[in-house]
Amino acid sequence: MYCVVLIGLFIILFILLYIIYRENVEINRQKNINRKILKDNEILVNVDKYQIDYLKNGYVKKKYKGKILLGDYDKFSMSNTVEIINKLGYDVDIVSNSNDLLCKLKLNKYDYIITNYLYKEGMDGIELCNIIKYELKINIPIIILSSSNDLKEKFMCVADYYIEKPLTQNKLRKVITHK
Repeated sequence: MYCVVLIGLFIILFILLYIIYRENVEINRQKNINRKILKDNEILVNVDKYQIDYLKNGYVKKKYKGKILLGDYDKFSMSNTVEIINKLGYDVDIVSNSNDLLCKLKLNKYDYIITNYLYKEGMDGIELCNIIKYELKINIPIIILSSSNDLKEKFMCVADYYIEKPLTQNKLRKVITHK
């Protein structure tokens, strides 16, 4: 009788250990998939404040500094900018056109808006700034990214800051911290 109970307990214990083992295998498999996605430079949509660090190293809590809305149509440039923003400790929401940027802006609160000057569809960065500042009357610092330095004076009339591409961590830090 005791033998049967003892065998039953061992079977239950074995099943529980197997379930725990399978969950750990699945967690490690998911981390490896996430690392591969990050290495392949695929664009991360709706990156939350810990996602980049989690994908690279597992969960590492970092200090939250604020939230930035990023608008850019170029996926390579966008992934580079997301990485820079996250290294500075900011959350980032990503959109690929000006209409989506306006929708996100109406739904959420942001500390900064970083937008490309040109979009494949919708309005350009100057029209976008005018709508945000004068029609919607939203007072958020706007940073325009552009590879053209010729239009700098025109950008500065509507945007708060202008950064010439390629964006670097130092350039963005200087604008955000005003140093």
